[in-house]
Amino acid sequence: MTNSRGVDVVLNSLSEYNLMASWESVATFGHFIEIGKRDIQSNNNFPMWEFNKPKSFSSVDLYHLFQERPNFAKETVKTVMDLLRSKVFHVHQPFQVFGVSELEDVLRRFQSGKNSGKMVVEMRDDDLVRTILDIVPVYIFNKDATFLISGGFGSL
Repeated sequence: MTNSRGVDVVLNSLSEYNLMASWESVATFGHFIEIGKRDIQSNNNFPMWEFNKPKSFSSVDLYHLFQERPNFAKETVKTVMDLLRSKVFHVHQPFQVFGVSELEDVLRRFQSGKNSGKMVVEMRDDDLVRTILDIVPVYIFNKDATFLISGGFGSL
């Protein structure tokens, strides 16, 4: 496809072997932009021999971008949205749409690096989402009193 030249820009979220293969596909003077966190957080080894060719490696973390450079982040999002509206950028096909009740499975699939295409999570009226409710204690014990509790420990 590239006549063994490589690609100019890789936007990567793959991990382990697939990350290495993506990095090795970057052309001389190309750019590798890492948006995944798995290999970074696990401090995996990285093939440094590829730096024999002049190419760059960058990681992008949107959380830190919005925390440390919020105005730049907002302008970047606005620019991307304008490019999408004007059809300069196109939504990657195929993409899969999931309900928010499937979010845990979607995140596990994404984390595994075995997903293909884009995944979209949408809010649906019929989705059920598990929550952790605050539990209000039924009894409030006096902190200055002494209590004897019998039972409640099974066979002890």
